[in-house]
Amino acid sequence: GGGDSEDTPGFTLVVASAAIAMAVFVNARREEE
Repeated sequence: GGGDSEDTPGFTLVVASAAIAMAVFVNARREEE
């Protein structure tokens, strides 16, 4: 098949970091209002 990106540990870290960063960013903005 084709899923080398999923096997890359770096890819998972980037995705997780981005998701957490977005959540924190949104949470901070909501708190300000």
